[in-house]
Amino acid sequence: MVMTVFTLFFYHRYGMSEKQTGLIYTMFGVIAIVVEGVFFGILSRQLGNRLLTILGALLLMVSFFLIPLTSRMSMTIALCVMIGLGDSLITPSLATLLSCSVDEQWQGSAFGCYQSLGSLARFFGPVLAGFLLEVPSLSFAPTHDAQLLFWVASGFLFLAFLFSIQLPQTLDHAPAERKLT
Repeated sequence: MVMTVFTLFFYHRYGMSEKQTGLIYTMFGVIAIVVEGVFFGILSRQLGNRLLTILGALLLMVSFFLIPLTSRMSMTIALCVMIGLGDSLITPSLATLLSCSVDEQWQGSAFGCYQSLGSLARFFGPVLAGFLLEVPSLSFAPTHDAQLLFWVASGFLFLAFLFSIQLPQTLDHAPAERKLT
């Protein structure tokens, strides 16, 4: 939901061009490559996927909540780094937790449902963002910069955070390492 309106947000808040905003998206990609490609395996073994999911949701929730409150580009960039880190932690962690939570024979079906729900979210998120941008008192007026959109996204991530802290710690082990009941 938020990623689809970042171009508008950066244009209205800071007067950034599409090329400048593209650099922010590039930063997200570089963070994902470094965190997921280099550090994720180490972090997963050291901290566990449950804790990485919790941390990712927390980073995303806080950064989405704070972005509309910033007035300096440097602070907004720092929050974008937090978004990149949070997304790079939560995305692979959730997939790993899913694979550890179902019996081997059900993993294909589970991942199919997981991907289908992700596709639905990528469809309905931008639609919801469009509606939230139309709320007159909280749209891209000079003093508001889509606060409602960011705060709704933060609220969804608060729910994800609450659900993630309820996950059993036993999911941090590969299926071969744990007994399925």
